[in-house]
Amino acid sequence: MSVGPRLEPFGPVLLAGIVRRHAIGPDDEVLSSAVAKQWRDLLIDAFRFGVLLPPRGYGLGLNFAPDGDTLEFFCGFVLRNENWAPIGLECIAIPAVTCAVFGHRGPIARLRHTLDAIFATALPLEGLSPLGGETPSFILRARPSFNPLNGFGGIDVLVPVNLPA
Repeated sequence: MSVGPRLEPFGPVLLAGIVRRHAIGPDDEVLSSAVAKQWRDLLIDAFRFGVLLPPRGYGLGLNFAPDGDTLEFFCGFVLRNENWAPIGLECIAIPAVTCAVFGHRGPIARLRHTLDAIFATALPLEGLSPLGGETPSFILRARPSFNPLNGFGGIDVLVPVNLPA
């Protein structure tokens, strides 16, 4: 994780993808393997339907609590045609938000440790709090070098935040 976040606008954007609930346990590889399988399943749909815009994918932490034992995770792509989404894929609209952006350079299996540090330490040190409400707890934005099949290549962790007054 890089030191201190930068703030940047994100959205509005409409994504289509797959939502699954995963167990968060002591073995990081179990969660990493489950999320990698979720991405593989989505990539098959993305190319089959041709209405999604790879290669930049987004992962969303929905209903994420750092001290929880499960994570509802969405992986998806921007819809090419906002008037039609493939049957079987979930659509999530993210409004315009301001995000604190952190880098994650290690393997995706270590992401939980980066998230713990962001929510427990980095945000409070910066005087920032998660936005909450209907927005995702966090947004993962794949860098062009990221390979979702092996979990390497770097991602950005965007946390929708309330701006200090």
